[in-house]
Amino acid sequence: MFRKPVTVVRDIVIDSHIHGYVGRISPKEPVPVVAPAEEDRSPVSAANVATALAAVGWQVTLAGLIGTDTEANDPCETFCSKGVQWPHLTDCRRGREIVFISGCFAILRAGHLNFLQGAERLGDLLVVGLNSDASVRGLKGDSRPVISQENRASLLAGLAFLHFLVLFDDPTPDTLIKWLEPDVLVKEGDYKTHQSAGADYVADGAVR
Repeated sequence: MFRKPVTVVRDIVIDSHIHGYVGRISPKEPVPVVAPAEEDRSPVSAANVATALAAVGWQVTLAGLIGTDTEANDPCETFCSKGVQWPHLTDCRRGREIVFISGCFAILRAGHLNFLQGAERLGDLLVVGLNSDASVRGLKGDSRPVISQENRASLLAGLAFLHFLVLFDDPTPDTLIKWLEPDVLVKEGDYKTHQSAGADYVADGAVR
């Protein structure tokens, strides 16, 4: 498998787990009062994909939106120790033409590769939106996907012509496209422009 640099772009989510001891019940509400002893943090969603890719040898950069709470002050504390690079500012566009394509890519096959290569030739940067496991389950049922988002992302990230890979949890990439404002939106099959999710947010209205 190739070990090329890959950037994961999405909202950054970190779960915080507080461990402690319960010595009494609150006098105001029937809930236990916990005396914190230790805390650990674990990345989830796209952050989990980034750390999973780094764990198997990929050169991973994680870029996305974070909050303004205390935990967001130093995200590098959570990610850098796991081999993930955390840039202070990532400018993906830099005047180049962005091509966006999305899908579940449940089982990567030759048809997918030809489709992606054709899309890449339409601009300067190819951004692939990948349906997360939660998104696929919502669309196709609880038995899907057969292949996890980490493995699907890892396979796609090995493609030399793919520049950015973005996970999304919604049924469609509409919100992601609105944020990205790509120059070209590529759809597989016989989709009409008005049927394509996010078509209204494409910079020049180009849907191929």
